[in-house]
Amino acid sequence: MSHSHLQIQTISIHSVSLDSWVPKLHHPSFLVLLLFLFLAFGSNSTSHAATIQFTLNNGITALADYREGDKDKPVLLLLHGFLQTHTFSTIQSMTDELAASGYSVLAPTLSLGIDNRNQSLACDAIHTHQYGDHNNELDDWIDWLALKGHKNLILIGHSSGSLRLLSYIGLKRKQPLNITGLVSVSPTTPNAKNTLSVLNKQISLATKLAQNNTIVINKYHLAYCRGNYATHPAAFISYAHINEEVFFNFLKNAVYPVVHILGNEDKLAPENWNNKLSKHGAKVLTVNNANHFFSNSSEFDLHDAIYNAIDILGKASK
Repeated sequence: MSHSHLQIQTISIHSVSLDSWVPKLHHPSFLVLLLFLFLAFGSNSTSHAATIQFTLNNGITALADYREGDKDKPVLLLLHGFLQTHTFSTIQSMTDELAASGYSVLAPTLSLGIDNRNQSLACDAIHTHQYGDHNNELDDWIDWLALKGHKNLILIGHSSGSLRLLSYIGLKRKQPLNITGLVSVSPTTPNAKNTLSVLNKQISLATKLAQNNTIVINKYHLAYCRGNYATHPAAFISYAHINEEVFFNFLKNAVYPVVHILGNEDKLAPENWNNKLSKHGAKVLTVNNANHFFSNSSEFDLHDAIYNAIDILGKASK
């Protein structure tokens, strides 16, 4: 495996004008100001964020946010949603909170076939990645964590990141770390909001093109992309076949415990999602007044739910 290259991000602090303080350096208020700056910035664990550049086994360089914490705690791997990066707001909020609590956190950006990808992708960009490409990248990042000396791992996904991690743990791959389980935040499927007729029509067209070995870029409905997701037939089919039945097969095949966290106002989840998950025996924690992204004040309730889920997984592993 290629060695990783570390780049430490510089966190900019807005300068404070001290002109008015120059004649009064020994004034008690000046000492209070220095103490404030130290407490606000100098002791904040989230300021030790590092952007990791890591060459994957396929030769592509991928990026991640890595925060090193207490090695006695499990390391947490956080995975973003569809076409996003580790800087997406929900992932960033979880990363900051968990790192501030002393956890080591790794939040990788899936390459989606792009070297040094550091931006989310537009629906109408040409997409060549397929569902399942993420599995080898997750293998590489988990190997990287093992080389950093971590022993225990908890996986945390958001949106389609939860789906990817759920399918990943069902592969039963030999792992260099002890995986405690998965915290699945706002899990969904790529076709949660597609009608069956639209989905079948798209799959039929893409299947015919794929059978004829026709490499042509068409635009499809997929996830939140409404008729403008640009990709080739085989790539579309790889995502399109993942319906609720496939999701629950992933859940059935999971070899580690899974805790789902849902917002009760999530408009992007499949219909009656909470009930469907519960009927399949899934452990579900519900956050009231929360949408798919746990925006605004609900992010604090999400953090509480994550700590609860981590505690549940810890007890299940004993």
